[in-house]
Amino acid sequence: MHTCLKSRISLLGQDQARADKYTEPVLRVRRYGKGYTDPTERTRKIRDEELPIRPDIDAFKKFSNDAYQISPYFAIVQPEGTQVTYEKDSKGRIGRIEMHDAGKKLVRGADIQYYEDNKNDGVRYIFMTNYAPTGAPSNYAHILLDYDEESERTVELYGQFTSTGGAMSQVSKKDDGSYRADFILADENSTAELGPIQPWNGKEVWVVPASQIKKA
Repeated sequence: MHTCLKSRISLLGQDQARADKYTEPVLRVRRYGKGYTDPTERTRKIRDEELPIRPDIDAFKKFSNDAYQISPYFAIVQPEGTQVTYEKDSKGRIGRIEMHDAGKKLVRGADIQYYEDNKNDGVRYIFMTNYAPTGAPSNYAHILLDYDEESERTVELYGQFTSTGGAMSQVSKKDDGSYRADFILADENSTAELGPIQPWNGKEVWVVPASQIKKA
């Protein structure tokens, strides 16, 4: 990469703050619910130290709140026993995903925003919120995407902010031509390889049932 990786993480953090500041008030209520403290008001910083390798990925599973996966491909996770509905934006792209239980209660919601320029019109932000049976937001996961600088065709960096802290996943191409993603957990200064992944162009947002993940 031409730009220092840690500088790009810092820029993603600034994007997180700008996204929160300029998002429409209605969307803010949909994301967090009335009376829910906006989590992005708490500044998170990726530390500058070198990060040791940790072989297991249990930290990622805990960190993500079971809301999304990055390997083997990026997808929002559909909780068991829920039905998925999609809302389109003015350009016909998926702008909102909701997952309701059998009683029509919202279990997980995701708001999706896109880049709006000639070079890249892929997904820029994904704001996910999990809801308790009472209907109150229980935790959240925000994903900020940064694309390959040369082509702008594939996601190269996933900036991740959840109820448990901040992290990132860097995508890199291996010598055999396959791709891998490393998960770097800022608070513990550790990293784990998430395994082989499919490159993502950010054009389509996939949903994967939780039952399929458990079988993998």
